[in-house]
Amino acid sequence: MKTILIIVLSSFIYGSIHSQNYLFEPNSSGFHLAGQLGTSSASTILGLGAGYTFNGKLTLGLVAGSENISDLDLNSTAIRPYIDLLAIKQGESDSPVSLNLGIHYQHNSFPKIQGLNFNTYGFSLNVLHEFELDQNNSLIPSIGVG
Repeated sequence: MKTILIIVLSSFIYGSIHSQNYLFEPNSSGFHLAGQLGTSSASTILGLGAGYTFNGKLTLGLVAGSENISDLDLNSTAIRPYIDLLAIKQGESDSPVSLNLGIHYQHNSFPKIQGLNFNTYGFSLNVLHEFELDQNNSLIPSIGVG
């Protein structure tokens, strides 16, 4: 049972790398990279994501990750293409928050267990609010569901 629970949870573990479209100004575009490193007594997660934002609104990206679960001598790899849309930008039309919508597809494989693969589809909704700390720094907390 413990093995099944860890396998199912690891299929959702790679969702913590998100798009950066809320950082871009309207009509500006750009590329971003993000990394992920997580460790506990039984598990290590490594991930790398890249994306491109078009006109400050639409982001297309790809995340690749790996998890090693030492208690079970088990490895998992995940590939996740995603699309995020900044539906509402804080400050536009006097909006106090930004609203980000996302969809993704994720493929997980477990090389040591022949034929075991997971394919998942997901949707996310995040609300963000930017606090300007000074001229060059901001804090942007978010809350979301997926």
